[in-house]
Amino acid sequence: MDKCAKLVRDKIPGIVSRGEIKLLRDKNEIEDFLLQKIVEEANELLEARNIEEAVDLYEALRTWLKLKGLTIKELEEYAEAKKEKRGGFDKFYAWIYEC
Repeated sequence: MDKCAKLVRDKIPGIVSRGEIKLLRDKNEIEDFLLQKIVEEANELLEARNIEEAVDLYEALRTWLKLKGLTIKELEEYAEAKKEKRGGFDKFYAWIYEC
């Protein structure tokens, strides 16, 4: 039988009753799992469209930033600089093009 693995919140290992828990130590592996978690949570937000999924996405992103040595404040500064250069998403333009 195939095995799946995904990053779980810190208190989950004390709750799960099946499978096994692996403590990740390799920084590259941790980053891979975090980026997969960010995609998973973004997909869940797309489907559920609620604050709970937004919080999960935020937590995964915050943790990835911490791993990279960055803070939310720094992310906000990068975001503002990019917004000044390229604009934001406030006007809701959609680019329609042939794929």
